[in-house]
Amino acid sequence: MKNKRIIAKLIALFGISMFFLNACATKTEPADVVITKFKQAVKTIDAVDMKLEASMTGKDEKDNINFDLTGDVKLDRLSDVKKADVTAKLGGSLLAADKKMEGNIDLEILTIGQEFYFFLNQFDTSDPQTENIEKQLEPYIKKWEHLASDFVPESIKKWQEKDEAALKREEQLKDLFVNTTLFDVTKEYGIEKVEGNKAYHYAVKPNKEGVKEYIKKAASINGREMTDQEVLDSASFVDSITNLELWIGHDDYFLYKGVLELSSKNPDSNVTSQISITYTGNSYNKDLKLKAPDKFEEFNPISLIMSMQLEEGATTGTAEEGATPTEENATPTTEPETPVTPAPVK
Repeated sequence: MKNKRIIAKLIALFGISMFFLNACATKTEPADVVITKFKQAVKTIDAVDMKLEASMTGKDEKDNINFDLTGDVKLDRLSDVKKADVTAKLGGSLLAADKKMEGNIDLEILTIGQEFYFFLNQFDTSDPQTENIEKQLEPYIKKWEHLASDFVPESIKKWQEKDEAALKREEQLKDLFVNTTLFDVTKEYGIEKVEGNKAYHYAVKPNKEGVKEYIKKAASINGREMTDQEVLDSASFVDSITNLELWIGHDDYFLYKGVLELSSKNPDSNVTSQISITYTGNSYNKDLKLKAPDKFEEFNPISLIMSMQLEEGATTGTAEEGATPTEENATPTTEPETPVTPAPVK
């Protein structure tokens, strides 16, 4: 009996010792140091797999809107061939003028260097005005389509292949992000596990003066000078933020999770709105294995636009043929004019 008590005490002592050893092994740093290292880590990101979940609601006395968005974004700039894969799913409803409309869109966009592909998985709405669009998009549903370079906007091409001036501006913006106080830590929750990684969990509050400074200087870097009023208006969103939390990696200082919540009310229109966004990040600076689809078809947007216009014209023509002339839309009848003979010149 005595031996059992001794063994039990030894087990308890071993458990307590392991707990304290584990706690001591996880070293913690001051919040301001972690935040600085986090901002510096952002500068080093060349690849990331991030997911976004967002919801938005808005309403007034009669109407309301409700949308949910999920996105999976993979960015890879580890090599000279820039790659990106963006999957977005948008669904929601709109109640306006006693009419309710619902819809869902599921789209994936893939870029490999200057090659662009898209996969339309779903497109449906309850709005009768979009029936023609749905009909014309049917042949492209659940197929990879390749978009010729001529149809790709120049702004997207430049984002993929930035020139020396653009790269310089990007570095300046990164330095500005590191050197500007954009938020202050208001609460430290300790270390938690997120996406399999130990992370510092903080509640933070935007620093409005810092945000204004960043907006003004960022605009100047991009060749635009903003007035104080323009800067103030641009930074007004800060007043709508009700919650902002960050989970920063304990070992690498990357952002593994972020939560942003906003709420606002327009006193003029009496419209209230709430927005909630959750970010999760992983696979920082790792090869994401992005490659072009094995099978795809060549997409011609001009052909799609022309077929939609023809369909719309045919629908309009049918409606006009079946219409009954009224006093307003009937073709007016005119009698032939009598030729006027000019008077002889005296």
